[in-house]
Amino acid sequence: MAMNLTTRALYFRDGKNVIVLSPELGVTSWGTSVDDATRNLKEAVKLYCETARDQNELEDVLEEAGYQHEGTMWVPPALVDQQDVEVEINE
Repeated sequence: MAMNLTTRALYFRDGKNVIVLSPELGVTSWGTSVDDATRNLKEAVKLYCETARDQNELEDVLEEAGYQHEGTMWVPPALVDQQDVEVEINE
């Protein structure tokens, strides 16, 4: 039986490349464009979930990440806020 999963994708520029992060799962990938990075993230998340499933840990992994199971869809936790936070580091 197939299931679907939604994850957030945060994108960062690194030189000519785009780094993309799934914050809920801690999965990162990259590409030469946003579209390329998105395709690569989807593949990385799929492999991550398939590995967890093969180890009979997928439900535990998703629940620990805050996902809710709704029918055939796993939905990430609600985003409350997003901010850039400045941190002072003493020299």
